[in-house]
Amino acid sequence: QFAAMMTSDQAITDVTYTKANMVNEIYDPQSTYDATNARWTPGVAGKYFMYFRTFMDFVSAGEGKLFFAAIKKDGSNYIREVNWDASTMDQKKMQLTMATIIDVGASDYFECWVYADDLGVGGLNLKANTGAAEAGAAAEFGGFQLIQS
Repeated sequence: QFAAMMTSDQAITDVTYTKANMVNEIYDPQSTYDATNARWTPGVAGKYFMYFRTFMDFVSAGEGKLFFAAIKKDGSNYIREVNWDASTMDQKKMQLTMATIIDVGASDYFECWVYADDLGVGGLNLKANTGAAEAGAAAEFGGFQLIQS
């Protein structure tokens, strides 16, 4: 079981997969999360629940045509979600949460990645927190074991 979050905003590069910089461990009692590499390796095979929550802030409203968020297993997309075409809307911020249940080997590793296309002149930032009064983590990655193999 683990949970990690970002400690600062992260600029996203146009037309490039960018690893979410989840470098702050919230909870990691088994010491299986590698904060240096923003990577989790469970250490014990089984069925796990995992989630990835993102909050994006376009520098200018109406920019960005395509946004993906992905949980990658061993370097390949395991779960990927596409978000909307923001270029036709007057929106500047969006949040995306994904979750999955997955069979995991003890040495498999998992990372969170994002991808954006046609960001325009302003760009996109993955936000460390929403800026709300409660200032909770907006970008967070976590999981826990359901059943041991």
